[in-house]
Amino acid sequence: MDTCGTTISFRYYTEKDLWFSIAHDSYLTANGKKYKLIATDSITLGENITPQTKAYSVRVKYGLDINYCDFTLTFEPFESVPESFDFKADDGEEAFVIRNISVE
Repeated sequence: MDTCGTTISFRYYTEKDLWFSIAHDSYLTANGKKYKLIATDSITLGENITPQTKAYSVRVKYGLDINYCDFTLTFEPFESVPESFDFKADDGEEAFVIRNISVE
């Protein structure tokens, strides 16, 4: 984390040829406050991203390959460093959420 923003590195794993997308309105919550997404690196928001780097194969048991994609998201800077925070892809009922991300 720095004064320009809170930057988080992600590695997203998925079955080969499947995609994911990060919404424009993704945000973090900490200490009762919302911190907006302000920048990305290695992905484009709102686009379907198909990971290309092979992680491993589970062909023998499941017949598929697993790929991954590394990227970073930068959010508004925290007012004070929290013990933990949540990532939310948007406010919808079925939004992707990662809860209780530890700062340490």
